Amino acid sequence: MHMMWGYGYGPYMGYGFLPIIGWVFSWIFFIVVIVLAIRFFRGGRWHDHDRSAEILRERYAKGEISKKEFEEMKKDLQ
Repeated sequence: MHMMWGYGYGPYMGYGFLPIIGWVFSWIFFIVVIVLAIRFFRGGRWHDHDRSAEILRERYAKGEISKKEFEEMKKDLQ
């Protein structure tokens, strides 16, 4: 007796790699959504380095540090 799901007659028979490509894109989409959600909840910043540079610019704008100090600290952050 020949069974429907046996001997190459599976649910994806005739579709080739289409289901596999669909799974790959689904996983890529899922990973991208997770990364974007993490980025959003962390305030849209990838690294603390960005926050340090922002604080440095704010201190310079407020006049708390001189231009020379700003340039030296900026160089240290890079």
